[in-house]
Amino acid sequence: MRLTRFLLILAPLVLGCFFISRPIFAQTEDEKVRPENQSGEADTSSAPTKEKSTEPRERQFKVIRVDVRGNQAVSTSTILNNMRLRPGADLTQQMVNEDVKRLYGTGFFQDIRIDIEETAEGVRLIVVVSEKPVIRRIVIEGNQLLKERDIRKELGVIEGQALDEFSIKQGINKVKDRYANKGFRFVKIQYRVDTDRVTKEATLIVSITEGAKFRVGKVSFEGNQSFKPRRLLKLMKTKPRNLLLFRFGTFRDEKFEDDLDHLAAFYQANGFLDVRVSHDFEYDEAKGKIIIKIQIDEGKQYQAGRIEIKGAKILPESEIWQRLEILPGMTFSQQGLAEEMQRIRDFYFRYGYM
Repeated sequence: MRLTRFLLILAPLVLGCFFISRPIFAQTEDEKVRPENQSGEADTSSAPTKEKSTEPRERQFKVIRVDVRGNQAVSTSTILNNMRLRPGADLTQQMVNEDVKRLYGTGFFQDIRIDIEETAEGVRLIVVVSEKPVIRRIVIEGNQLLKERDIRKELGVIEGQALDEFSIKQGINKVKDRYANKGFRFVKIQYRVDTDRVTKEATLIVSITEGAKFRVGKVSFEGNQSFKPRRLLKLMKTKPRNLLLFRFGTFRDEKFEDDLDHLAAFYQANGFLDVRVSHDFEYDEAKGKIIIKIQIDEGKQYQAGRIEIKGAKILPESEIWQRLEILPGMTFSQQGLAEEMQRIRDFYFRYGYM
């Protein structure tokens, strides 16, 4: 086993580094000083004279009226309140773009167009919208393990809101995660939308096929050279089914992710700072079991090298040494180093040094 030694320097004093940058100024052409003639006056003979522009100014259009067409579920006042263009305002392309963007941002529309009619008094705007269907009913079928109210909560879609298929897909993924945490990793969820073209009302139908519940059948380790599998398995909450020990072998994603973090922390606390923990699954669909394979790349084990104490001027070094637990040749870990620093701080704190 290859060992790497660290030089530890424990210093009660902390130095700071400050970087100061100076501003850089540049002189523009307009700021350059014009040369003076012999009489002391500024030379303006070579300066070009500005001629008044004879080009006609761009014509300004005043909005005299705003009409709305195509809306059924969304009121006209709601549309107008989300627009800055209104009677009396000057029409600009920027304001048109901003109003269209603002209306799309409400989530109510799938298409928006603003037509312009020019008159002698000004311009008339016609806002033509195509509304998204409104969800009037949600039907959930096929669920047995989870209650409908729990599925609706994860789905995040309610009656009365505009149909947004991206949000529906996000909600379905959350429902799948909820099932996976219950051990149903192969749940199938499909949806369809029935829309009334006349009323623009939609019915959302969510169909669930829960499938069989999978339990943990076996947990194996690969690459572990320093610790036995039994020692590593004790660190985990995800374990194979054993009814004699009242272990039901339920697999939950969140709990398993915590197990992987515990394994990595255990190795790092024992000097394996570069450890990597990964995993793979195999499924026995006939028996409804999950075989978990955990791969461990231990890396090098680090040990403490020479230890020096610097900056101790008030309290004797011998008192500090007595409080250290990491000594040369012992296993090094970041957690152990942090604990050593805290012990030194507590020691100084007792003598009034904050």
